[in-house]
This record gives sequence, structure tokens and C-alpha cells, in this order.
Amino acid sequence: MNCDLIWNEYALAFNAYEAFNSHALTLKSWSVTVALAAMLSAYSQPIRHNGRIALLLAACSTLPFYWIDALWKSFQRGYLPRLKELEELSKKFDCAEGLGIIGSWQFTNGDTNLPSFLLANVMLPHLFILAAGVLLAWKFPPNPARETAPESPPGP
Repeated sequence: MNCDLIWNEYALAFNAYEAFNSHALTLKSWSVTVALAAMLSAYSQPIRHNGRIALLLAACSTLPFYWIDALWKSFQRGYLPRLKELEELSKKFDCAEGLGIIGSWQFTNGDTNLPSFLLANVMLPHLFILAAGVLLAWKFPPNPARETAPESPPGP
């Protein structure tokens, strides 16, 4: 096998692998934006009488983003076996150094076989926002609007 072919395939696979990180950041930013905006709106005047429910629904709005983030992470992890294989091939055919990014990273940080949704870099910030929303609904729910009507004088 030609070293140029190995390098080209490695570059394509690694670029695809890294592209998933930018998608994950976009998902996380949308998750935080949607959930926090919904939580803040639960404290607005028109929603206050159902504040706890609104807060819980707002907190749960992060769950679809969490699920998609875990799904994308599983797709990203699908590239790892081929990247490792290409790194081994580059060593076997004595190609130029530089194809050891994945192997050296996993050598330092260990290889985990956890499901994608249990990885810390997938859980954050989704579960933090969910926990904050549940805590707010439990301990600090929006109070119903207390309208104070002017007191009328006692009747005869």
C-alpha cells in the first residue's frame, strides 16, 4: 500500500472525525439557549400560575439535544477503528510520522467503552441545565401573580 494513499485516507477520515466536534458545540449552544430562555420565560408574568410545569418543561427541552449529541458522538466514535488501523498501516509501511494522533491521545487518556450518552463531554451542559431546571422548579418556583386590588370601604 502506498503511503500517499494511507495519508490521504487518514486526512479525510480525521477531518470527518473532527467535524463532529463543531456539530457537538452547535448542539450544546442551542441546548443551553433554548432551555435557559424557556426557564427565564417561566418567571414572566403571563406564565406564573403554571410556573413549576413551565420550568420542568423548559428543563426537559434539553433532552432532545442531549440525545442528538450522544447519537452524533456514537457516529464520531465509528471513525476510530479505521483511524487506528491507518495509524498501524503507516507504521508497518514505514510512512512519515504524524499518523499517531488517535493512538497517542488514547494512550494518554485511556480508551473507554462507555455508551456515548454516559461520556462527560456529551452530558455537559445538557444534564447540568436539566438539573438546574428541576432544582428551580422544586425549590424556587415562580409565585402566582398576586394582584392587589384596592381595598373597598366596608359596606353598611
